[in-house]
Amino acid sequence: MVRIHAGQPNFSRSTSPTPQTGAIANVGGTPRAARSRPAQSGPNLFSHHFRLHDYTPANSTFFSAHILHAFDVGGQPAFLEFTLGTVTGSNATNTFSTLDFGTNQLGLPIQPGTYTDAQRGVFATPGHPGLDVSFQNRGPNTVAGQFTVNSVSFFTDMTGELQIGSFDVNFEQRADGATAALFGHLV
Repeated sequence: MVRIHAGQPNFSRSTSPTPQTGAIANVGGTPRAARSRPAQSGPNLFSHHFRLHDYTPANSTFFSAHILHAFDVGGQPAFLEFTLGTVTGSNATNTFSTLDFGTNQLGLPIQPGTYTDAQRGVFATPGHPGLDVSFQNRGPNTVAGQFTVNSVSFFTDMTGELQIGSFDVNFEQRADGATAALFGHLV
């Protein structure tokens, strides 16, 4: 699941929905339904409105988790990308969302730990982790933030390709110099 909200961080591991619940999705294994709620984070970050939405493979054009192997460190995954929802021509029905987490610019495979001083995903410079959360085909030009990987696991599929088995992360993203932040939890 992914929980995304504005305001003070809520890094609770509770699985019960809260009034500020954001997108929710399963990573690896059998996909579960996911739910999205409005995430208001100030005028510079996702100030548009979201409607309640359940993400499932049946109602989403995109429902996936990927290792971006071009950013591997020492042959180990160092950049993970999550894509959910459906792109439409209307903000009322557009549920497309991406979440990126990278440790490649730290020279580390992605592993449990807290990563501070994050910059925008694939554009992070050496010495900085990468973080990038976007909604409805909108995202920041610059990012400041941090994330904590609580746990991560991988498995080899039937074709011999390494896949994400599980990923549990809390994150905080500030966009384009805004003081308001977007907080979230992905499991």
